Amino acid sequence: MQLGFYPATKYGSTATTEVMRMESVNKGNNKNRISSLSPGLVKTHISKQQNFHKNSFFGNNPCLSREYNDTQFISTFDDNLTDLGCHAKEKVAIIVHGWIESIDTPWVPELIANLREFRGGCIIFMMVNDYFILVQKFNPISIILLKKLRQLEEQGFDENEMFLFGFSFGAQLVIQAGMLFGNNRIAEIDACDPAGPGFVLLFELQPQLAAKNTQCIHTSSMKGTLKRNCHQDWLMGKCGRAQEAAGVFPRGSHGLCPKFYNAAFRHNFEATQNVYRCPSLRVASFPENFKMGYMERRKNKVFGDLFSPTSECYPYNNIQASSFERLNRLARRRRQRLSGPAICS
Repeated sequence: MQLGFYPATKYGSTATTEVMRMESVNKGNNKNRISSLSPGLVKTHISKQQNFHKNSFFGNNPCLSREYNDTQFISTFDDNLTDLGCHAKEKVAIIVHGWIESIDTPWVPELIANLREFRGGCIIFMMVNDYFILVQKFNPISIILLKKLRQLEEQGFDENEMFLFGFSFGAQLVIQAGMLFGNNRIAEIDACDPAGPGFVLLFELQPQLAAKNTQCIHTSSMKGTLKRNCHQDWLMGKCGRAQEAAGVFPRGSHGLCPKFYNAAFRHNFEATQNVYRCPSLRVASFPENFKMGYMERRKNKVFGDLFSPTSECYPYNNIQASSFERLNRLARRRRQRLSGPAICS
């Protein structure tokens, strides 16, 4: 088991990034033992009988244990962030990945770099590696994230400077943790295509209570939720159900969400009229040039469903909402394409 705190200089900055890694292990008789502690490094001895997913990215790094039922989650949540470069006067952001993802998934370091450049402050990455128990252990994992939020609060971090981002399972997780932390306490949550399968009947989350503003970006009807109950719900592409750029896994409509989100730091995905005539009972009114993503700072003035058509090639926003003929042509091409994404020059 490896885990560590890493400065964002790995991505070319002096901002601080903490990597929180959690893995499920077999419950054994030998307990984890902390052997040494220094700024940025805690060595932990774990029973050789326990099997871990290996990832050479981490090396020998900090870990402490949390146990829930028959599953043990490993994290650095108890370490004092102020000893490792994160300071209470800074903004803080937490990123949570989706199923079968890690810090090595391309959108993750790209998002860290974007937040480093456009937001600054302390950036924390939460990593869960036992993918097959995620939904079953949703509540225990959300409690771990809740404990991290409370720890940040105890150390003096301002809830009004807290930002959470999650994709897929991670989106549902940050919403749940935000609700548990307290109604509308966290400043902002951006939830990227919150997972649908496994969450339809099990959980009734209320994103509008999770943060002062919860922005949800929807790109898929197969893997993403069909619920539209955030402060802003962006229905990307064709009604938030399918995208022109979708290809084979992992670049399906679902996997495109964090790609769109990262692209939106430099390219505008503006709200348009409901050109696809998507069903909605809460079509939003919006100011001129209102756009999806972190960079839009007028979110508190907008509530409801927003529509933003997307295109086949990066940066995925090159489309004129008024061109119904072009939209229909793209829709036909989408239906005709059997596999693979478009070839983009």
